[in-house]
Amino acid sequence: VGGKLLQGFGKDEPLLCPIDEDEAVKGYEAGVLKWHGQQIALVIADDERLAQDIAWYVAHRCIAYAEEDPLLHIQEAIDADSIFLDEGSFPSHIWKITRPESDLSFAAASDGDEVEIDGVHCKVFCNEHHSGAQIHFYMETQSALAEPREDGTLLIHPSSQSPDSITSAVMDTLGLPANKVHVRIKRLGGGYGGKTTRSPFTAAWAALAAWRTGRPVRLAVERAVDTSVVGRRHPLLSKHAVAVATGDDDPAAKGLLKGVKGDYWFDGGGTYDASFVVMDCLQLRSDTAYHIPNYQSTGEVARTNKTSNTAFRAFGLIQSLLAYEDSIERAAHSIGMQPEDVRERNLYQLGQTTPYGERLDYCYMQEAWDYARRESDFDARLAEVQAYNEANKWRKRGICLLPLKYGSGYNLASLEQGGALLEVFSDGTILVRHGGVEMGQGVMTKVAQIAAYGLNAPLPLVQMGETDTWVVPNPTSTGASTGTALNGGAVLEAATQLRTRLEQWARHQQQVHGEEWCREKGIDFWNNPDGWRHASNGEFPVWTSIVSMAFKDRVNLSAQVRFRQSGGELADLAGAAGGLSFHPCEGEDPDCHAYPVDHFVGFTYSVACSEVQVDVLTGEVVVRRSDIYYDMGKSLNPAIDVGQVEGAFVQGLGYVLTEDLVFQPTGPTKGVLNSVNTWGYKLPSHSTIPRELNVHLYPRDEAPGVPDNPNDLLSAKEVGEPPLVLAITAFFGVKRALLASREERGLGGWFRMDAPATVERVRRAANIDMRELRTRER
Repeated sequence: VGGKLLQGFGKDEPLLCPIDEDEAVKGYEAGVLKWHGQQIALVIADDERLAQDIAWYVAHRCIAYAEEDPLLHIQEAIDADSIFLDEGSFPSHIWKITRPESDLSFAAASDGDEVEIDGVHCKVFCNEHHSGAQIHFYMETQSALAEPREDGTLLIHPSSQSPDSITSAVMDTLGLPANKVHVRIKRLGGGYGGKTTRSPFTAAWAALAAWRTGRPVRLAVERAVDTSVVGRRHPLLSKHAVAVATGDDDPAAKGLLKGVKGDYWFDGGGTYDASFVVMDCLQLRSDTAYHIPNYQSTGEVARTNKTSNTAFRAFGLIQSLLAYEDSIERAAHSIGMQPEDVRERNLYQLGQTTPYGERLDYCYMQEAWDYARRESDFDARLAEVQAYNEANKWRKRGICLLPLKYGSGYNLASLEQGGALLEVFSDGTILVRHGGVEMGQGVMTKVAQIAAYGLNAPLPLVQMGETDTWVVPNPTSTGASTGTALNGGAVLEAATQLRTRLEQWARHQQQVHGEEWCREKGIDFWNNPDGWRHASNGEFPVWTSIVSMAFKDRVNLSAQVRFRQSGGELADLAGAAGGLSFHPCEGEDPDCHAYPVDHFVGFTYSVACSEVQVDVLTGEVVVRRSDIYYDMGKSLNPAIDVGQVEGAFVQGLGYVLTEDLVFQPTGPTKGVLNSVNTWGYKLPSHSTIPRELNVHLYPRDEAPGVPDNPNDLLSAKEVGEPPLVLAITAFFGVKRALLASREERGLGGWFRMDAPATVERVRRAANIDMRELRTRER
């Protein structure tokens, strides 16, 4: 119909696989699939069941697959040199981050070698770790309704976090201008990043069918199909070299991390999608809570014959920190220190800088750590765990306390903006529109509160409108935990403008007509302690009177704002000064990818502690207790924020403990995903949730010497993503429990256990000799 076949984040993924030779496009031969789950046709029918039956028949009866040997694992892709290339323009990515003036000679040492760094005697430990994928498993699968209108426009109701990308996808598919595509979103049944770069495909298919038929078309993907064809969290292969001071020459230095080098490889799947962006976010955050004087990370994305992996809550950091913290755990174990004591020795302090040069002017990582260690009673509980392990052979416990520094924002200032339209009706009621999408995270509730606060108006009068690109155009995708900050910032600015306008009008009436006249008219808000929010018998007479009279006086009761988030504009350039390095493009200027990477708007400083119990014989894990000390700054709505912390943390528990994808390893269907629903894919259940879960919003007054970040909206911070990462405390609790069991049975030394710590993986790591079961000990 005149549009583009290749779409997606990297413009390299066809809407449908080319069938005829004249449809072949760059990188895709006619009739050749690159991965199982690639879409080849779109079935349109009057009945949903009929469409599903036709699609099943075509997929299973009309297609023959030639035997190939697809690349399914990261190491296979690395060995085959199947690595995504930087293209000279976007997509491209950060290749390396190096703290300026770092001495990286330790990275060439072998595991266990002793080196000297900055005059300190150190030992080097080399670690390798692999973490798997994760399915978003939102309640509502990918879906969209497309309605052609009589004026030549197309109305789209998608299940998407990113209405602007829906507009772009439909424009590309049908060759329409932006003002012909109308996107409206009431709410989503969950997103978690899975409805950013993947939802445009669903909307484009529905739009194409509606445009061709001239009829409304609804496309709702079945669960098993959604799981098979939509991208997931990226599997990650990590290799770390860590240099830790042994204290042999200087006991005071023992436990200092003098050098860290982390090398990361993502499984990107078949197309670029968001893999480079996720890798950038991983590298920019993977220094986490620790100031390491000699630091470097590298990142590459492997191309495999699988569905493209995509954005997922926490954007790669949980994968990288599983590996990084595992290296710290090993280093601490090897030099005879408690991992928590090593972590504490290396925490970021106020005023220090990240490897890429961002200064931490509002850092209270140390204060948050001290508070959490004290309030969780960690040291006493550690002693109890050790006593329990001495008394029990086949059940062991482990406990882990872990800090997290998490950067906020997009690292791209052009995305850090939000739009809002605020309308006050003549009866005093308020309608708020903004570009954020509600998907269960409470953004509409928080923004309603912000509108009421900014207007100083009663909250019951505020009505939130649905997301609509014909009302608030060019919305930034609701992701990276920025929904409230960007859209709430726009609403606050609009509300403040309108409030100022009404206050000036009322004061003008006071000057013209006098105090008594204003009192008679009921607009003397300055005489009420609650201002114009004064309530009487369930009414709000002052506010209503002011609005009604201002309307009759032809005062503009609307305010429209384009909000610019401050704090993330500063950029680090490539080179030694900024710490960032980029791949040169083949045959081009070596610095052709030296694009700026903008700073984070701010950081959260949080800590969590988890205690687990492991049945060494069966591999079953019970999380006995988790304590989360989450840094919200000054919460806008503690009820919502605590709920978000709980939900994110449990989703993280699923990733590190139970959720494992299984692909067909051999035969003509090699590469088919077998775990497409809850029969084979184990989401967190009631038994996964900690027996005792305590969520505390870190009291900001515990760090009185650290100023508030002026870039935070009303001093509140983000909440959607960072708590998920804190679930790795449970993973390391499992490893410590297994370590206690192995050491008791003479299997000393560190051991490798990749994530997730499923029952099968825990049993293998326990390495039980069946002859041991014949004993009658404990």
